[in-house]
Amino acid sequence: MHLLRYIKVLCAVLAGGLLHYRAEAQKKYYVTQIDSEIGMPQSTVYAMMKDSKGFVWLGTAQSLSRFDGSRIRNFTTTGLGNTRKVSGRLVRAIVEDADTHLWLSINDALVRFDRKTERFTFLKQRIRENLEYVFGWPIAVKGTKVWCIAPNTRELFYYDYQTRKKRVILTNIPYFNDTYLLLNRSSFDGKSGIWVHLMEGLMYFDLNTLRTSYFFSKHPQNMAGPPLSANTFTVKNDTLLIETSSGALTLHISSRRYGVTQKKLALGITPNSVISFPPTSIVSSTDFGDGIIWVQHANGVYKLSPVLPKFNKITPASHPEFNNNPSIHSINSLSDTTIRIGTRQNNYLYNRRSKQFSQTSSADILISMPGRLIPTSNGDYWLLSSKGLCLYTARTRTTECFTNPDTLTPETKWANSIFKVIETPPNALLVSTESGLFVFNKQDKKYQRIPFFGNHPTRFPVKDHEGRLYITMDSTLHIGRLKGTNWVPQTTPKQGYFFRNGFEDTLHQVIWGAAWNGLKMIRKKDWSIKVWTKKDGLIDSYIYDVLVDKKGDVWFSTNKGISRLNLTTKKVDNFRLSDGLQSLEFNSSTAHITADGEFFFGGVRGFNHFYPEEITINKQLPVPILTDFKVREQPFELPSKLGETSDIQLSAEDNTFSIDYSAIDFFSSGQNTYQYRLVGLDDQWINADGQTTARFGQVPPGSYTFELKVANNDGIWNNTPRQLRIVVPPPMTGTLWFRALMILLLLAGLYGLYRYQLFQVYQKQRLELEVTMKTQEAERQRFAIELHDGIGANLATLKLYLSALENPKFPSKELSQRASLLLDTSFVELRQLIHNLSPRTLTQLGLVEAIRKITADICQSHQQLHIAFEHDEMPESMEEITRINLYRIIQELLQNTLKHAQATQISIELRQLNHQFQLYYHDNGRGFLSTQTTRGNGLTNIESRVMLLNGKLHIDTAPGQGFTILLKIPS
Repeated sequence: MHLLRYIKVLCAVLAGGLLHYRAEAQKKYYVTQIDSEIGMPQSTVYAMMKDSKGFVWLGTAQSLSRFDGSRIRNFTTTGLGNTRKVSGRLVRAIVEDADTHLWLSINDALVRFDRKTERFTFLKQRIRENLEYVFGWPIAVKGTKVWCIAPNTRELFYYDYQTRKKRVILTNIPYFNDTYLLLNRSSFDGKSGIWVHLMEGLMYFDLNTLRTSYFFSKHPQNMAGPPLSANTFTVKNDTLLIETSSGALTLHISSRRYGVTQKKLALGITPNSVISFPPTSIVSSTDFGDGIIWVQHANGVYKLSPVLPKFNKITPASHPEFNNNPSIHSINSLSDTTIRIGTRQNNYLYNRRSKQFSQTSSADILISMPGRLIPTSNGDYWLLSSKGLCLYTARTRTTECFTNPDTLTPETKWANSIFKVIETPPNALLVSTESGLFVFNKQDKKYQRIPFFGNHPTRFPVKDHEGRLYITMDSTLHIGRLKGTNWVPQTTPKQGYFFRNGFEDTLHQVIWGAAWNGLKMIRKKDWSIKVWTKKDGLIDSYIYDVLVDKKGDVWFSTNKGISRLNLTTKKVDNFRLSDGLQSLEFNSSTAHITADGEFFFGGVRGFNHFYPEEITINKQLPVPILTDFKVREQPFELPSKLGETSDIQLSAEDNTFSIDYSAIDFFSSGQNTYQYRLVGLDDQWINADGQTTARFGQVPPGSYTFELKVANNDGIWNNTPRQLRIVVPPPMTGTLWFRALMILLLLAGLYGLYRYQLFQVYQKQRLELEVTMKTQEAERQRFAIELHDGIGANLATLKLYLSALENPKFPSKELSQRASLLLDTSFVELRQLIHNLSPRTLTQLGLVEAIRKITADICQSHQQLHIAFEHDEMPESMEEITRINLYRIIQELLQNTLKHAQATQISIELRQLNHQFQLYYHDNGRGFLSTQTTRGNGLTNIESRVMLLNGKLHIDTAPGQGFTILLKIPS
């Protein structure tokens, strides 16, 4: 009874294993080889590990290598461990601790790799008085303990890197004898235990309880299965898969149930191929949980990605038949399986099922005769040959050609150069040529020109299901119908729209047009035209062909690849070489849809074919990383490596720098696009496309944050940017203490300037006071002279007269008359003197009349002297000090002329111009040599008065040249 139950369980396990195998067998993978061609120091990899940051680490016999999906960075082990006890550079095991540092086995010695400094440290333990190397392969790190296996000494131990002590837990372990150092699969389960690869079976060691369990072993504590020798094994979730030389077993660990699964498959992997087989059967495979299978092999490592190339590619590289004629000119279906591929010189038959070219006969006209095919409703073909329009009859396998006779003039000589032919039921073809548009009658086999289009080249003849035609001539789109050879327009011509060819989209009720300047959509409900270009997300605006799939997505070939437009979301997906394109450039009129919906696009290096519904988008998000930092294009020493730091402090002169970056992405084959910005300098994202260096020059002092975003090969962005803070300090002249010092110096300078200005004001006041005192002294002297020479002399004479009156000898009456006359004269002179000191006429009459009076008095007393006085009306608002000083200046000038000049003519002009009082004075006297020493008190007084009025003074004189003075005083 128990045996029967066991047999039933075993059958169920086997059946489940078979179903699992069949399910797994349906998976397809794209193969990429990681070897020396992409930067590995050698192809053979002995250890593999994916760290917490997403990098895959590979151990070789020469280096520890880091792979981010597109680039390899090698940390050479050359020179490490070259001692008597440690010789060699083989990296055999790699694990990561909680601080993201790596623990390695380099030629069996335990080594720590510091991620921040990128330095290797060989671990040692103290034995008595000496420090000895620790030998072992690190398998797991728990806390401060590094758990290791040592196949050479048959130990299992841990090394505590805080206490630097090693403790052996198990001894005499019969480890699997790994001759090639590739197949020992001892590993950590990621939770609490180590699976140890034994010579016979497997041992599970619990790190928490330090207990052991055995599987497929002769050990008395064997938990499941008969003894066997495992070539390799993998543990995934709760399932253990063991492969032996004779077969494979699966074990459900919790239930201890196991069964036989399919025998492993041969490796048979070709780089850049798509393979399909169960990943559980791969020799030495590793799955890091992201769907990618890593195959470790003696010839290298293969990366098997579930993200497949989107397009089937037929090129000279895959099919040597295309070596001479890779550029495709036409694609047509001849049957459900056979496709006619036309080039400029030859035609080929391609089998869609076998994906191979068929053997063809040169006698088959469809193959031997180049040119595009137009299928007819009865199974025949119209052939666009160099001879014109030809009809291929499938029943008789014969061809009849019909040459257009309308080629007699230079304007019509290209009538047999045909662009396109479409059927216009019931009995006609519309033929588009280089020399105009023709109707070909299938019954009488004659051509008739459509007069409306003349001799102009016509393109894009497309007919919708309603019989409406869309024709481009001279960059103008015409929409209408034909009645015989008469053109009946449906709507007004659309100026400025050129179409190469097109496609009717019945789902959206539009017509799609391909052109050199964008993808164009004609809405049939209102005949409006919408244009898509690069600014709308297209990879290129040069469109060759357009097709629409069953879901309504628009596919079009361009000069830089194939694109897909979703009209609902307005999103454009652009596909590149990494997606399996034959090249980036395609050809016009080579798009084709088979009866079952497979798309074909022909290009310059072959063609692509695919089912649109099978094209999926890679949604795996890449992770941006920073790889290098340079200042003025030279390496810059950082305290820790760029990928391990988030802050960089620069000096003031290091403000020109560059940042290299990349992405951790194992699905995009290096076809990533980037955006970056330096926040604080420019907050706008810069589209770098595939460029991987950002350069910044002469960055001003400040604190900035460099941000980097990355998209995968299908344009899906990881919107979480990588950030790096960069501080550029100001130069010494921009520091706070320097600015404070400059402010102090400025304040000191301002204070010094203030003191200097005070000194200048004091000096000016002192000078003005000195001038005033001199002027006053001169006035006093002149007043004293006037009193002494005039009134003083009169008084002295009067005294004599009074004395003489006491003498009887002198006649008293005569003396009395003389004394009275002299006294009157003295009174007149006294009044004149008082008038000179304080001229009442100036106050009573004003400045102009006072000057006129003084000049009139002088002319009466000096009849040989003529004075001319011209003036403007002086404003009543003239200040008193200005009026008095102008009067005194003119008075002083007149006295100087009378005393010294011997002049006969004087000219005086008093004007008010441009907010200034201008005084012009000229005499024709003898003049003088104008030097500082020759100037008397008169001119000194005049200069003092001008200075007091803030005016300007100009003197022009010379001996025998007269005297001229010009005064300008602010009004």
